[in-house]
Amino acid sequence: MTELSPQSVLRRRSDLRVRICPNDELQVCTDGREIICNAHGLTILDAFAKPTSLAEALKRLHSRLAGAQDWVDLTSAIVQARAGARHVYAIEAGRIGQTARTLFAANGVASQITLLEGWSSQVSLPERADVLVSEMIGNEPLGERVLEVTVDAVKRWLKPEAALVPRRLKIYGLAVTIPPAMLKKHTAEPATLRHWSDWYEIDLSPLAEVARPQSAVFYVAPQRARKWRTLGDPILLAEVDFKTAQDLVIDQTTTLTAMTAGRFNGLLVYFDLELSPRQHLSTHPTEATAECHWRDPVWLLADSFTVRAGEQFAVTYRYGVAGAQGRVSVTKTTHT
Repeated sequence: MTELSPQSVLRRRSDLRVRICPNDELQVCTDGREIICNAHGLTILDAFAKPTSLAEALKRLHSRLAGAQDWVDLTSAIVQARAGARHVYAIEAGRIGQTARTLFAANGVASQITLLEGWSSQVSLPERADVLVSEMIGNEPLGERVLEVTVDAVKRWLKPEAALVPRRLKIYGLAVTIPPAMLKKHTAEPATLRHWSDWYEIDLSPLAEVARPQSAVFYVAPQRARKWRTLGDPILLAEVDFKTAQDLVIDQTTTLTAMTAGRFNGLLVYFDLELSPRQHLSTHPTEATAECHWRDPVWLLADSFTVRAGEQFAVTYRYGVAGAQGRVSVTKTTHT
């Protein structure tokens, strides 16, 4: 549990203490009570040129969006008010409304923030806004319905020239060899089944077919995947421009070419988030910082491949496709 520094976005007061817990929640202690809320949204602001404090991040965000007056916020309204917004409309569907109002008052920004309680698709604003800030990118980049929510918000809430943070999302795939120790944790290997069969004196071999990873996925901290063997360059699976997006369905197939020989048994998915034209946040294993809290999805291949350099595969990424079995599928297209 780490206490926020005095320079951070939430100032310390004699009656207010704030800590960030290891599970990425925000613990607020005030008047002898403890309140838990999500701290997920602090990460995007922290990515602005890797500032030394959130206070510096605020200054940089404000300079990027100079002139913006009215902001819509789906995550961290206090941050936006401190960044210089004339007014912030904060959208919150959970039971944290009263807690949010307490924090607004404690930080001297209550007059700048209007809290609208309810799902974003069901609330309306009294005026159109200049900026939309959201932090709804999960481990599965589109899993928190950021596409649907943002398309609706752009249509109903924003001025034509409004800015969005983030503006663009790119989703990449990386062909990898999952290390044996990690693979063993997530699959029922024949050797493991034989061991269990000997131990219990029961034939468990039929479980090998049942346990085949038709669309299995697990999640790994990008830092832990940094030394995994990669078999080719990253491929672009999908790209979303939140300002102009209209289609809520993605069904895209990309060619992956092996650049080196090895065992292709998993596809690691990561994202690159454009916060401004010059500021990006990535969960690529070699680019994610030590502070990155996101985990990268790793899709286990139903049939792993021993590949040679030059062999090609069709990789399909789907989102919002009715009846799709899994988000990612891989098919070999060249044969030896």
